Amino acid sequence: MELTQLKQFKTVAEKNSISLAARELHISQPALSTAIKKLEQELGLPLFEHAGNRIRLNEAGKIALRYTNAILSQSDQLKTELTEYARRSSCIRLGFCDQGPLWYCIPKLSMVSNQFEYSYYTMPVDETALLRSGRYDILISSGRLNAPDIISRSFIRERIYLSVSSSHPLAGESSLSVRDPRIGSILLFVLNGTFDKKQTPFWDSLKGQLNITRTTDYFLFSQMIKDPEVITTTTEIVQHYRNDGADRVLIPLTDPELTIHYHISYLKAEEKMLDEMIHFLEHSAEL
Repeated sequence: MELTQLKQFKTVAEKNSISLAARELHISQPALSTAIKKLEQELGLPLFEHAGNRIRLNEAGKIALRYTNAILSQSDQLKTELTEYARRSSCIRLGFCDQGPLWYCIPKLSMVSNQFEYSYYTMPVDETALLRSGRYDILISSGRLNAPDIISRSFIRERIYLSVSSSHPLAGESSLSVRDPRIGSILLFVLNGTFDKKQTPFWDSLKGQLNITRTTDYFLFSQMIKDPEVITTTTEIVQHYRNDGADRVLIPLTDPELTIHYHISYLKAEEKMLDEMIHFLEHSAEL
């Protein structure tokens, strides 16, 4: 008994007609009739009642169809799981806790390989669980993951810069704190990723001394920063994919709350398999 026989039997049972089933299966009526007779011989019972040009399942046929549907369904599930396994074994799945490092790394990876998939996950989330569950092979995590079965190495230390027009009175400063009263007001473009969420309490604590405007609309943000009086922020990674204009001066901010240390994290058991991808990611972070 073969799956092809069962598929043919199922089609005949659904169509109640050898001719209609043969047409759907793209085989001749004699060939289909022979296949059905062979199946009945293997099972030792007739499966259909014949009435002129029409046929219908008898009681034995109804039992056979029930098992046929179960077998074909399991066969489809088997194919789906094996296809997924093959896809997963040939692709490395990358997870990014922030859009910044994602936008920074993916264009570089795309130039050398298509054997990876990636997505962006948001807080709060158990990052160790994301690795152990198999959802991701490598995480660019928001900090070091302290677990005996996970390797977590320093990847990128991200910090914020003040972005001001070259004509602004603050443009000549070598560094600043956002608590400096001369800043007065600041425009923040937020993506609501890990970096932004970790900084939110800090920015909220400054509301009494600093006028803060937040926007998630990049078009609006890009128009607003054309005003030379507008002060905004940027980061080292952001500078690789966002251009705020040639007349902008970047001033390092000294506030320790405005940094985040990204780590590259993966299971120890998969280190050998992931070695090439990890090496490329770490090299790209140095460029």
